[in-house]
Amino acid sequence: MISVKIQVGNRTYPLSVPEDRQQSIQESAEAINQRIAEYQSKYAVKDMQDLLAMTLLEYVLKVSSGQEGNFSAASGEESLQQELSELERFIGKFLEDR
Repeated sequence: MISVKIQVGNRTYPLSVPEDRQQSIQESAEAINQRIAEYQSKYAVKDMQDLLAMTLLEYVLKVSSGQEGNFSAASGEESLQQELSELERFIGKFLEDR
């Protein structure tokens, strides 16, 4: 495991990740940030929580309809499931620490 800092939206999150997953996680965060920026400019939304919710909803809809290839740097359903599980654990830990 290695320590990395990932920026999503306007916050930076320290994570411990397997070294072989570092690039995938960074690319996923970059894709999220790009989509947030697109929503922000297209709809003039300023609230980061709204932007994150819109982005998350889009990702979940894509994943549930089998179009996850457009958003995930990882390939395969199992890999995507691992990323989603890791993200869920991360969000849970973040919320507990608040």
